[in-house]
Amino acid sequence: PLLPSLPPSLPPPPRPFPSAGPRPDPRRRRRLSRRPGSAMLDFAIFAVTFLLILVGAVLYLYPASRQASGIPGLAPTDEKDGNLPDITASTSLHEFLVNLHEKYGPLVSFWFGRRLVVSLGSIDLLKQHINPNRLYLEVVGGAGS
Repeated sequence: PLLPSLPPSLPPPPRPFPSAGPRPDPRRRRRLSRRPGSAMLDFAIFAVTFLLILVGAVLYLYPASRQASGIPGLAPTDEKDGNLPDITASTSLHEFLVNLHEKYGPLVSFWFGRRLVVSLGSIDLLKQHINPNRLYLEVVGGAGS
């Protein structure tokens, strides 16, 4: 059996996307790497960010580094126990608070463990900061109870 003869030259195959423009030359490769100093810059930004987060975490978690927001009082004696050793060195909590108010005034702060406690040593300060309407609404059963 004889095979049909093929034409001497075939036309090139059609391009899949005619609007794509000319094909890139495979011998020319585009350089995808970044500038030589950019890796060092990326590392420096990461290091500074990490250090800021670390310092923020230490200041937040370490109670001796926190201030009592401007309220006079004692700094924590112990990292975990706060001023509990000072309270136990006094004969009672009442005596500790009386001594604290004599030294710092009617508004003082101290650390009860890791919690900051504010003590009001005057009935006038208590009257300034208490809301009498709240007590009335709780008794009557109004809104906000």
